[in-house]
Amino acid sequence: MQSTSLRRLVFAFCVSFAALSPFATRHTRAQTDDTAAKPKVVDPFAIDNLVAWCIVPFDDRDRTPTERAEMLVRLGLKRYAYDYRAHHIPTFDDEMKAIKKHGIELTAWWFPTSMTDEARLILDVLKRHDIKTQLWVTGGGAPTNTPQEQAERVRAEAARIATIADAAAEIGCRVSLYNHGGWFGEPENQIEVIKALNRPNVGIVYNMHHGHDHLDRFPELLKAMMPYLDCLNLNGMVKAGDKTGKKILPIGDGDLETDLIKTIIASGYQGPIGILNHTQENAETRLRKNLDGLNECLKTIASTIDTSQYSAEVIDQILAQAKQHGDATRGVSVFASANFACINCHRIGRHGGNVGPELGGLATKRKPAEIVEAIYWPQRTVPVEYKAVAVLRTDGQVIRGYEVSRSQTALVIRDPATETIHEILSDDIEDDQVVGSLMPDGLTAAMSPQQRADLIALMLSLGRDDVMPSEKLDAAIARARAHLSGPATFPLNREPINIADWPNWQAHINRDRIYDFYAKQAAYFRGQSYIPPLLAQAPSLDGDAYGHWGNQDDKTWADNRRNLSDTGSLQAGVVRGAGKTIPRGVCVHLGGDNAWSVCLNPESFQYELAWTGGFIKFSEVRSGLINGVMIDGNPQPNEVTSRENNFIPNDTTQYRGFFRHGDQVAFFYKHDGEDLLDVPTIVDEKFSRQIAPLQSHPLKSIAQGGPANWKETIQTNFTLSQTDSAYEIDHIELPKQNPWKSVLYLGGIAFDSSGNLYVCSVQGDVWRASGFQYPSTTATWKRFASGLHDALGMVIDADGIFVLGRDQITRLHDLNDDGEADFYECFSSAMKTSPSGHDYICGLERDTQGNFYTASGNEGLLQISADGKSARVLATGFRNPDGLGLLPDGRITVPSSEGNWTPSSMISLVDPTADKPPFFGYPGPRDGKAPDLPMVYLPRQLDNSSGGQVFVESKDWGPLSNQLLHLSYGSASHFLVLQDSVDGQSQGAIVPLKGDFLSGVHRGRFNAHDGQLYVAGAAGWGNYAINDGCLHRVRYTAKPLQIPTRFHVHQNGIRIEFALPLDPAVATDAKQCFAQVWNYRYGPGYGSPEFSTT
Repeated sequence: MQSTSLRRLVFAFCVSFAALSPFATRHTRAQTDDTAAKPKVVDPFAIDNLVAWCIVPFDDRDRTPTERAEMLVRLGLKRYAYDYRAHHIPTFDDEMKAIKKHGIELTAWWFPTSMTDEARLILDVLKRHDIKTQLWVTGGGAPTNTPQEQAERVRAEAARIATIADAAAEIGCRVSLYNHGGWFGEPENQIEVIKALNRPNVGIVYNMHHGHDHLDRFPELLKAMMPYLDCLNLNGMVKAGDKTGKKILPIGDGDLETDLIKTIIASGYQGPIGILNHTQENAETRLRKNLDGLNECLKTIASTIDTSQYSAEVIDQILAQAKQHGDATRGVSVFASANFACINCHRIGRHGGNVGPELGGLATKRKPAEIVEAIYWPQRTVPVEYKAVAVLRTDGQVIRGYEVSRSQTALVIRDPATETIHEILSDDIEDDQVVGSLMPDGLTAAMSPQQRADLIALMLSLGRDDVMPSEKLDAAIARARAHLSGPATFPLNREPINIADWPNWQAHINRDRIYDFYAKQAAYFRGQSYIPPLLAQAPSLDGDAYGHWGNQDDKTWADNRRNLSDTGSLQAGVVRGAGKTIPRGVCVHLGGDNAWSVCLNPESFQYELAWTGGFIKFSEVRSGLINGVMIDGNPQPNEVTSRENNFIPNDTTQYRGFFRHGDQVAFFYKHDGEDLLDVPTIVDEKFSRQIAPLQSHPLKSIAQGGPANWKETIQTNFTLSQTDSAYEIDHIELPKQNPWKSVLYLGGIAFDSSGNLYVCSVQGDVWRASGFQYPSTTATWKRFASGLHDALGMVIDADGIFVLGRDQITRLHDLNDDGEADFYECFSSAMKTSPSGHDYICGLERDTQGNFYTASGNEGLLQISADGKSARVLATGFRNPDGLGLLPDGRITVPSSEGNWTPSSMISLVDPTADKPPFFGYPGPRDGKAPDLPMVYLPRQLDNSSGGQVFVESKDWGPLSNQLLHLSYGSASHFLVLQDSVDGQSQGAIVPLKGDFLSGVHRGRFNAHDGQLYVAGAAGWGNYAINDGCLHRVRYTAKPLQIPTRFHVHQNGIRIEFALPLDPAVATDAKQCFAQVWNYRYGPGYGSPEFSTT
């Protein structure tokens, strides 16, 4: 109800301006001729008029059309603009059906820049679904240099747009020119193009996030665009945001959008208003944040009170605002702010100046209305003792102050700012007059409505200990004064303190990376005689010039090499094609003259896709890991895939996996207690499905093991580190130069009973290495399996080789001992699989009872039974958990990576015997309660994207034996994690360890044969990976290492124990210690700043 009444107040404000605006009339008249014109709306900021934008490819949920429409319904949004990527094209019809079913209006469609086949396809879709919408068209170009060049550019662009506009008009659509930068993105140029076109169905869509260079002249541009404006898309705005990493901000996170919205209201614009995601965050969370921010902006505008004229009614409004929205504690910050300088002139207790009246006990001396009057209209009623006098001397000097005394011979004035007494002889006075209060008029004009309400609330509390006790007030002012000068900074360079510990610090990807910020800050301020109460928070990863994300973006992470790899005849994945999405699909290339391929859905036991002319392809976005597997060919009719040989699945039917025999694949089921073999083949250039009991199947030999697919072995080098350290980092080169051009982003690592090393890759390979034991300098590799679905975990024990995929846990069997897996057994599919691009399932551990553990953002921490048949959720609320760790006592650690509702990367500790699964915060509050706390937060400068944990089970690993290690995917480093517990709350401390790995490490295992740690890493996005993947051995050398090994928090301090004795002179010198403390904010923003605790 509060939101509704607020929007009604803004609506009244909007109408009063629209009635005065000639531009509103012109805009309305222009629309009456448009084929896709919408009825005139009254409140442009009503939720029914808001358009969701940049929510299709920009969404880490990677929703289906139906899921997207359901999201909009949940948000209360009824309009959206559709943007897409190539893999969305097969779902165009499904998209239109979904929005019609859910009552969503398609306000606009991001359209190609010319009339391509893709453009004609879009128009055909719109026509078939009888949808009339805006087509948003972009352009570019460098600035023109001469009038002739400008005229030619306008003609050329008008000709380009004309073909689109004419085609759009045939089906009742508009074309809206989209400002996307360059010459075409300048509104004046767009208007010239529109005038040259002279077509009634062409207008403008203006996007604030592409308008940072227009901020100073936005009112002028809006006035010019009004006759043509079809849609106006909002954004959080700061000056030069596009150059400081703040181009895309939620509404309300900037400092300019409130004034921009005021300008829009004043203009009388009443067309659609867009709100956008345009990030790889959860679109629903981001849209909700925009709605909340817009509501706050409108609330600020609505609460603006006209104080230009004094009246009792205005005072009542001000007091009502203060009582309803004001906060006296916040008012202290306003009073002490250098922007308003109240504290420079007025004293409260021991704080402040003596220019104006002392304010202690003010609420007991003055009526509320008198207090408001003195602040807003300081000249109306001035106490005699505070009426200032201005004296003009005969030499032209002007002296202002309070009159102390006056006689026939002299006038004595006190300067309140300096407490200087001026005695001016009467003969030296040209003129003098009373000028009233020294407090200037309009001081509150620079304050926000909230600040004004807070200041009044403070004044109304002074002298009232029941509202603001004097001790609390004194402490609050002291803290506020300490913050006046802002956070203290120090000279900061980017180089590591110990360059030898970071041999890769000058690699290109690390070119802007800032090393050891906290250590440098501590070393600098520890040596100062005065430590400021407020220190600057850590900068962004690559410095504040690049903003939160650093110098990387999706262009950095684009990689097409996966399409150059030889995937062979099989690939599992989230399969998309012909308008369908199969979350657990298994694609098989059958060949034949028409190059047949099919995709089995193991959940339906049906080949739900069949196509000819190719096999599969991957998007180059984020190395091909975000958009699943796309069919590459010509889809065949559904009836082609329905030849089922009288096989009808029932409740007893179980998917058991598949056999590989050369290029041939046979699926294996248990049906009515009988083993069935299902072999997809091509017979007479037609797809054929041969299903029969295994023992009588004509191709049963497939289930006995086949010829090796990858006979080659590859030898790589092994670089032994020799840095004279307690722990050396050896580099085992991966077989990246392989005949199949397989890209190796490692997702898991394990050892067999012989000490051979196995790794799995996110791309779906499994490789085995041998001959690497110390002091060997080579390793021999052989490919063991391929085609798995996002392999991100691995366990090997007496029961077999288990690989975690996004679809299932696969147990790999080498049936004929040729060094390759022949049977890919579906050991467990008890976990849920999401088709969303970012919903990976990561990390695999197994306890002594045989239970498996894995984690996903979709479900949380899972315990999977020893037989693989059931799963139990142990904890939820993890954002992108890339791994986990298993402690000897059965507790499990789970990482989360910073983002929305995860203020910083963190490690949570879960007891599987707990009565109720804990909830750690993502994707937002539950039941209005605070989430459970993690064991430890990881500051962003240390780890922005967390990997798994490894318990040091080796007894011969020096001071780190029986400790917990944490791997950082983001910083390509690792940490020691010390554990503590106070009153049942687990907590931890992290200690950076020496280790500059070549990729983002996220998996680790100890090798029982040599007792050393092996870590595996990957590239992808958002990390400092130099190589695609990496494999390192962290080798203990028995050299001494001084490092914290234990800590405990006491009521009055922290006890820290070390591996080696400390120097008493250092340990007892408090100046050798330095501690910082800050808060994180739990909220929908992407991570949290470091907030002062005061």
